[in-house]
Amino acid sequence: RIYKDVYGADHEHVAGLIGNIGSVYFSHDKYDEALELLEQALQIQLKTLDEDDEDVAESHDRIGLVFRGQGRLDAALEKHEKAFDSRRNKLGENHIVVALSRYHMALVHEQKGNLAEAKSLFLRCSEVYERVYGSQHSKTLEAKDGAAVASLLVHRDRGGDDTDGSGGIGAGAVTG
Repeated sequence: RIYKDVYGADHEHVAGLIGNIGSVYFSHDKYDEALELLEQALQIQLKTLDEDDEDVAESHDRIGLVFRGQGRLDAALEKHEKAFDSRRNKLGENHIVVALSRYHMALVHEQKGNLAEAKSLFLRCSEVYERVYGSQHSKTLEAKDGAAVASLLVHRDRGGDDTDGSGGIGAGAVTG
């Protein structure tokens, strides 16, 4: 309420605060409450910021996470793709937040059973993460692990036929 009194109801700072509260609800698996606040924040941002602003992209990504948590995978993918496209167009292919949106898309594809696409996205994330964070950073290892799991599942689903050329284990597989 203080932010609204100081800045007005349609200010980007108010949107940021509302979005942060929505993220807290999300972290407690209160998806309906989170979604309501995150969508409210996005609507304010769309009134006050450019469509390709990073805060708008982050809101799309956050809403995608809520949709994924609700099992609304097509809606989640649409939001993550919107964030990804905006970020990639503005920041370039190799920026860390572009990789984050790509990682979110990989998780959705994995959940949908689109394992080859998930593997490809995880591998691309791991390349960016490795360049930025190093080969042993948890984000790099998580992305490589995601690719390895997707690859194993693709291999299993094909009955052991290695038609994707990966040797059954993703190029980014984490061992040991």
